Amino acid sequence: MPDSVSQRGGYDVAQEVTGLARGTLHSMVSRGQIPHTRLGPRLVIFDRDELQDWMAQRHAELQEARAEQGRAVMAPPPPAPRAGVVEFRGFRKKRQGR
Repeated sequence: MPDSVSQRGGYDVAQEVTGLARGTLHSMVSRGQIPHTRLGPRLVIFDRDELQDWMAQRHAELQEARAEQGRAVMAPPPPAPRAGVVEFRGFRKKRQGR
């Protein structure tokens, strides 16, 4: 990376590197879940290289967890429809009692 490009920055840099939303980054900073440096009560600095290393480490941990399970980690299936409820053009409509 050229020297003219800053290696450190605020939440903008963290959003660019991680792809996470600013609110998610704020939560992760407050819980100590993401590498950062706090320079004051409201000023947080992120190092681009540290974030990239952290992302690579998280990716490796996820791949390892998937290998241990022997299958890909997938999202849970959608909930089953409730009894007495019918999908109708994207709206939920209760059935009339018969």
